[in-house]
Amino acid sequence: MGLILCLLGIVLCLLLVTLKFKKIYLSYRKKIKYTLNCKRLADQAIHEKNNFVATISHEIRNPMQAIFGIHELLLNDHSIPKDCRNLLLSAQQASTSLLEVLNQVLHLSKIEAGKNPPNFCPTNTKDLINNTLQPFISLVEKNHTELEVFLDPTLAPSLLLDPLRLRQILQNLLSNSIKFTRFGNIKVSCYVLCDSFAEQLLEISIADTGCGISTIDISRLIQPYEQGENILQKQSNGTGLGLSICQGLLKSMGSELIIDSHENLGTTVKFRLSLKRSSASPLLRPDAKFKTKGSQFDFVDNQGLSILLVDDHLACVEVLQYQMAQLGFNSMIAKSGFEALHILSKRTFDLIITDESMPQMSGQDLALQIKQLYPNIKVLGLTANFYSQKQKMNYMKFGFENVLTKPVDLLTLKNSINQIFTPPRFKTWDLLTLKKYAGNHQRTQFEIIQALLHTHQEIILDLKNLFSPVQEPEYRKLIHKIIGGAQIIHATKIISTCQKISQSRSYQDETLKTELIFELNNNNIELAEFLKINQK
Repeated sequence: MGLILCLLGIVLCLLLVTLKFKKIYLSYRKKIKYTLNCKRLADQAIHEKNNFVATISHEIRNPMQAIFGIHELLLNDHSIPKDCRNLLLSAQQASTSLLEVLNQVLHLSKIEAGKNPPNFCPTNTKDLINNTLQPFISLVEKNHTELEVFLDPTLAPSLLLDPLRLRQILQNLLSNSIKFTRFGNIKVSCYVLCDSFAEQLLEISIADTGCGISTIDISRLIQPYEQGENILQKQSNGTGLGLSICQGLLKSMGSELIIDSHENLGTTVKFRLSLKRSSASPLLRPDAKFKTKGSQFDFVDNQGLSILLVDDHLACVEVLQYQMAQLGFNSMIAKSGFEALHILSKRTFDLIITDESMPQMSGQDLALQIKQLYPNIKVLGLTANFYSQKQKMNYMKFGFENVLTKPVDLLTLKNSINQIFTPPRFKTWDLLTLKKYAGNHQRTQFEIIQALLHTHQEIILDLKNLFSPVQEPEYRKLIHKIIGGAQIIHATKIISTCQKISQSRSYQDETLKTELIFELNNNNIELAEFLKINQK
């Protein structure tokens, strides 16, 4: 009897334990379901927000194309009275400010979505900082403010960093300092806190004697769309995005903003970056501009080209036609993809410039049909969307020669048309030879050039480490490797120098080795310029 009661007690205990675990399990499942549902709703909200931002971008950029184009066309008319010209300049500056706000919102959206990874490349930090500060000098003088700059003399000539990202951070921080400093001084400093053979730890700071920020506001200002309570801050025309964007960009590089501020005394904003040294020379100056004159693309007389403009936005396409006329091109207008195909069935054009987003037939579909029906006609795309490099490669699959983001100015249009119809001439390599190996597929060309850049940088390092006669076999292997890559792009100077080294009696000729490193660096600069122009 006692045994039965004992067994019944054990069974009862097991049932109670089972019920308890079941309750815990059900509660756990409920929490998981709730968490997953919250995540789904959050992802949906982010997706809807990104779609909203993309839509806003599209809806704003189309009218902005018309506004920018009209301003540019009128400002190029020298018969306009001076007072009217000043009004136009003010309107153009206001339009530029509006576009900057839009770009900041889009950058913030990309940062939040984690779609804005840093792009590290060899960069001269001194040049980058000096070139970034240059456009702000007139603004500083207008505010009766002095600008001081200190750059540590031990800064390495070449560091691996993202120049565009660092430039954007400096521009935002300096813009804030200028905005909130009326009479006083601003000091931009870059110190080397730690220096080693492999890397440098930099501290970059911007200190001002402006209105300052209260302790309560400091943490809040890092959040998007937040502004301080100071009267001067309230009077400014900011969006409250600058510090938030800087913080996001710095976090992606393993750093963060450090803000020290006191009301009516000033603000110091600084950040630290641990950057690897690079033995390669900076491939491209961070402020390089590819202008029509003086660049490798000398504009030729393409005024005989016939151009068809396709856009469903009437104001945009009419302004675009005026821009074409000012550049000396004859053009016709089509208000849809179907109308463009109808016109093409009756007459021939050299170039089609089409909007990417149109009802019934998109610019992509139009480009695809044009390439199938009229393979010799070039297609240049215009988009009001903020697209990435990956999206640009997708555009190219449909037959676009290039895609430009609205609003687009006269110089950009001129250079783009020039690039399409004028083969680039390089001093150290030949694009046509590369096309024989890679074909006309741009992605393959880019991949080959990027591989060559990487290989050249490694070879330069190896060449600098070759000293003793014992290493002659390694030297021979490097020369063979260099010639193989140089033949793909017909880099005649590199090939010639390699042949001199092979034919010389001694592989230890330092003059020839220095010459080879020099030619490799020159070739790297031109290859990087080609990527910069065609991947933007």
